[in-house]
Amino acid sequence: MFEGDRIAGCEAGHDCPKPCSNLVTGQPEPVTVLDFDSLARGAKVVCVTYRGQCYQLRATRNGKLILNK
Repeated sequence: MFEGDRIAGCEAGHDCPKPCSNLVTGQPEPVTVLDFDSLARGAKVVCVTYRGQCYQLRATRNGKLILNK
């Protein structure tokens, strides 16, 4: 899962977050790493549904991501 100080699947030079530890076992929780560009396939906005709600994940001109409900 981890490669040194990074999550497996994160490219060198990227700031991929470390997973949170499970409060009961103290072990890292599983993490799925997705590349926004692969997910968006050229679009600037991706709609993500969670528990029946739709969220927009948007890439800004400055290279940041914004999540809106």
